[in-house]
Amino acid sequence: MQLFKKEKGTITVYLVIVFTAVLFFTGLFVDLARIKAGQNRVRRIADSSARSVMADYHTGLKSSYMLFGANRSDFAADFNKYITANLPDTSREEFSLLDLRYEEGNIYLTRPVGRKEVLRQQILEAMKYRAPVDITRELIDKFRQVGEMARFFDMNNEKRKSYSRIDENIESIHENNRNIKQFRSEMREDKTELINVKREITRMRNTGSGADNERLDELLQQKERLERRMAENRSAIAGEVEKTEESRNRIEQEIKKLEEFPDTDIYRNYGAAGRGVAPTGEETVNRGIETFVDQLALDLQGIDNDVKQTREALEAESRTQQADDSIFEKMGIDAVTAAYERISAAAGVPVSPETGGTAQHAEKLRDEIENYTSGADGSPGTVDTPGAGGGPEAGSGPGADQIEALLSPEEIDGDINRFEERYGSRADSISELFREIFGIINVGERLTELRDEIYINEYVLTYFSYLTSPPRGVPPYAYRNTEAEFVCYGTRAPMALAVGELYFTRFALDSAAYFAFSKAPAHLLARTVYSLIMGALEAAADSYKLLIAKDSVPVASMFPDNPLEKIPPLNYRDHLRLFMLLHSDEEGKLDRIGQLIRQRSGIDTGELPTLADGYVTVSLRMWFLPLAGFDNLESGPFGTSVRDGRCYITKEVEFGYQ
Repeated sequence: MQLFKKEKGTITVYLVIVFTAVLFFTGLFVDLARIKAGQNRVRRIADSSARSVMADYHTGLKSSYMLFGANRSDFAADFNKYITANLPDTSREEFSLLDLRYEEGNIYLTRPVGRKEVLRQQILEAMKYRAPVDITRELIDKFRQVGEMARFFDMNNEKRKSYSRIDENIESIHENNRNIKQFRSEMREDKTELINVKREITRMRNTGSGADNERLDELLQQKERLERRMAENRSAIAGEVEKTEESRNRIEQEIKKLEEFPDTDIYRNYGAAGRGVAPTGEETVNRGIETFVDQLALDLQGIDNDVKQTREALEAESRTQQADDSIFEKMGIDAVTAAYERISAAAGVPVSPETGGTAQHAEKLRDEIENYTSGADGSPGTVDTPGAGGGPEAGSGPGADQIEALLSPEEIDGDINRFEERYGSRADSISELFREIFGIINVGERLTELRDEIYINEYVLTYFSYLTSPPRGVPPYAYRNTEAEFVCYGTRAPMALAVGELYFTRFALDSAAYFAFSKAPAHLLARTVYSLIMGALEAAADSYKLLIAKDSVPVASMFPDNPLEKIPPLNYRDHLRLFMLLHSDEEGKLDRIGQLIRQRSGIDTGELPTLADGYVTVSLRMWFLPLAGFDNLESGPFGTSVRDGRCYITKEVEFGYQ
């Protein structure tokens, strides 16, 4: 009998099988890693080659105008040359983990500098750092009032926001009062139903019949449900009062913000506008922030009083409910019936001045009810109940009608309505004004356009000549001293147009200054003639200083020690900056800038591209994927394709001058 089997070599076979499987799967991951590494390598090579092609820019265009355009050449051949130089040499018989083989590639250069949108973008890119510095240095110091105007705008914008928030809180208080009315109405209905339920419970208990125990249990459950709902409504009313107080406090915070602002014309519509009538001239001029805040504070005091009264009414209603419970506990059926009839009749009894107010009438009825006995004969007596006629609090609390009046939010509504009439329409009118302005003009877009136009104008004043700057270019170049004027006005005698606009600008400023600040003559006609004559003389002198002497002049020239001398002076460049801003023709300016570049330097900007768009395709021989049967894959790993055992990697590139 053979006890042992011959098993020699089985472990070796097992290990060979396992090792082969492990090696196979490891090889698959190695191929995937090689593909990923090849993609990264190709990306770096393609980007580097595209940048190398774009590096050959026109140096003259860059040095003279800060514009970039690639020199004309065989871009595709240069691109392929750079790609080949960066790829590993596959002709050498050496082991390489990434044996990349160049398959094909090409690059296209488009968007020449001569295109207006390209020229505009490059100008803005060139000036985005320089222009703010120049403008800050030359403009802000000279026109400080611009900053004051910005602060004034911000201040009025904050006022508008405060008005809007006040309006929102007023609307919130209105909503709170509507909720109070709803809860109050539900409490009134529940209270009437509760009185009927209590009367029925008292009747059944007095009769002492055991046959109606089921009905009595239903009534007790209904009584508990009504009392719980009334308690919930009381809590809801208290919650609405809390919300009203919070809104009132927010209004007070906005008032404090408004008090910090100086009195301005934004409050001019105060009295009449709030009443829905046209404001008189006196109201338009004299109404200010102090009156506005004072009246607003008075209305807030009214809201405070109403909130206080509503809370007191809630407390009184709760105490009255407790007293009613004690009364219904100890009063007989006949007394309760009489009391209920008296309470029901109270609402329909006319109240005259001779009988006193509704509150006194209701209080008298309640005293009678609380002193009513539970006897069958209905004779009056005393009931010692908390808050009843015999107790120390008898007659001290408010009557039913008084409680209903206090719980009613009509008083609050009255003050809120008056509040809205005074201030809501004014806040709405201001908000509507801003909505109309911002609806017609997209401020953000317009400010961006204004910034871009200022940058283009600063570019022209920096890289082109004007009447008081050194000339650019050589004869017979026609615009050696008037390039900026040509960009501003076009071909129609730019020098004459610039000088004429300069003179009339100076004439307008100087004449206005003499008319406003000179002390003589006093007669209106004589003063006007005098101002025009002096303005014409000062304008001629200013034009000479600006153009010939290349000097600076005050904002408005007149007699010495005039108040306008405190403003920093202006030179011709400052005036030209203003003229270029007034003549807002971006398309025309860009077109004329291109003309000047071609005429002065002879550079054809239409032949200098700025955007490179290309692709590179390389292949990588797979080691293990073909063994797994993946010789051809249209959609290979990581967005590649596999053909005949080689993985093809394509990388697209796009570069442009910034």
